[in-house]
Amino acid sequence: MTRIAIIGAGLSGLTAANSLKDYAEITIFEKARSVGGRMSNRRAEPYFFDHGAQYFSAKTDEFKAFIAPMIDDGIVKSWSVRFAEIEGRTIIRERRWDDEYPHYVGVPNMTSIAKHLSGGLKIEMGTRVHAISKQLDKWSLTDDLGRSLGEYDWVVSAIPAEQAADLIPSSLSIYPKINS
Repeated sequence: MTRIAIIGAGLSGLTAANSLKDYAEITIFEKARSVGGRMSNRRAEPYFFDHGAQYFSAKTDEFKAFIAPMIDDGIVKSWSVRFAEIEGRTIIRERRWDDEYPHYVGVPNMTSIAKHLSGGLKIEMGTRVHAISKQLDKWSLTDDLGRSLGEYDWVVSAIPAEQAADLIPSSLSIYPKINS
């Protein structure tokens, strides 16, 4: 069976894994202690807060279909917000979001969405991929302690571009060379 490594357990990595899991053996590598990426929250007892994405909107039919089961299961809820501008002790202006594109949040926090999507997936938490190299017809991954993370037929990067750029083997050129 085809083996695929996915780097990053945020929304993109988890969605890719769920799309591919019926066709390949998937392993996700996540440097953090929990899934979520930019849909994370933090706790500072007795409070917790979403410090990445605080909400999202659904504009396409495909994305609406994707979140529909999570809405039905209570993992995602519509968020109707009222904004108030306060000067001194007086509210001087109020408004609500328009309803053209409803806004949604994870319940009880944004990480709930990622936790739901991670169900049944093989995820190596606390594992930072440090290097990727090509070995014959396989890709080898190494962690930041120099340990092998295995060989894979494909590697999917679902991390911010600046982090992904550090992993690209120097032997690969993503830009065509220009002869002057």
